[in-house]
Amino acid sequence: MSRTDAILKLVVAVNAVFLLLLGFAYPHLEAGSGAHVAAVLAFVPTVLSLALATVVWYVGLDVFVP
Repeated sequence: MSRTDAILKLVVAVNAVFLLLLGFAYPHLEAGSGAHVAAVLAFVPTVLSLALATVVWYVGLDVFVP
């Protein structure tokens, strides 16, 4: 396993944990509250970084090669 694969697996795992925590917390938030806005604003970059890491991993791009 290359260094890139190990780092991408870690990034995907951390993003999955963040999404799981957001998923458990979201039903308990009031719509329009500050916590709701923060949850939505945390959701967007988490999904984007998960998608980017998944695409890089699927394509097989080795970003840590000199």
